[in-house]
Amino acid sequence: MYNGASMIRNNSSISGLGVRDIPANVTYELLPYYKSFHQAIDLLPKNTSVAISTSTNKKTNGPDTTIERVEEAARKGLTNIVVHLAARSIKGKKHLDELLKRAVDASVKEFLVIGGDAPYNRCLPYPDSISLLKAIIDSDQPIFRIGVAGYPSGHPSSNVDERLINDLLKKQKLSCKLSGGIYIETQFDFSDSAILDWVKVIRGKGVELPIKVGLLGAVSYQKALNAMVLAGGALNTVDFMRKTHIRVEDLMTGRYRTKMIKIAQALVAANADIEGFTIYTLNDVEKTLDRYGEVLTVARQLKVG
Repeated sequence: MYNGASMIRNNSSISGLGVRDIPANVTYELLPYYKSFHQAIDLLPKNTSVAISTSTNKKTNGPDTTIERVEEAARKGLTNIVVHLAARSIKGKKHLDELLKRAVDASVKEFLVIGGDAPYNRCLPYPDSISLLKAIIDSDQPIFRIGVAGYPSGHPSSNVDERLINDLLKKQKLSCKLSGGIYIETQFDFSDSAILDWVKVIRGKGVELPIKVGLLGAVSYQKALNAMVLAGGALNTVDFMRKTHIRVEDLMTGRYRTKMIKIAQALVAANADIEGFTIYTLNDVEKTLDRYGEVLTVARQLKVG
């Protein structure tokens, strides 16, 4: 039987990739679903940068489940964990303080702050990512660095790109309050030209924050399609796929995986102003490690943030 965990941790390899071959500027994002999450983290070297997402899926309890997974990952010896927090899923300041303390107690120093998929509730204090970002910065926890979302092809629910850029400028003003600053992590897109154009536009508007580009992992067709539904919303999946330059047949045949590799290569060839990649594995870590070695090769040519 294949035992990926022992194979990688013993400095053997999947397609020749050993422990020391995963660069520090590549992050593997994991979903907080219990079984597949633990199968996934057992495949990763302990010093790998791992992001743990938050979800309103019925299988999870939002940010509380995310923090549970963080604590479990820390107990397994992972040392570089990024925690996702969604503003509209946090019940109040006391809830936020508890989440931050538990994460910091698990040696977490980095967070990714998003608005989230939960419906807007006027009774809750954090309606958007900016309000949550400010609250985290103002907390008394020793937080080093925070990521915020970027959308090369626009937000799934909005085409108001100017508003998105203005939001990034507001967040940029807060960057000096963190020793490690604030960076942008993009949603995945299937067009290198769209990403390059977006980088050029936001830089021209004065956004100077470091950028990590999101790539969809080498997942199965069904998981890839589910990613489209989750990212775009069930009612807007087709529109989201059009905006992010992907076709159903690309998902069905797995051609999108080649697109992801070519995007990473194109960004380096164009000397794009990015510092690394976040790979959305959907917990298919084994396939992603096996098939995305070229992405790691490209990442080594980028400046590590």
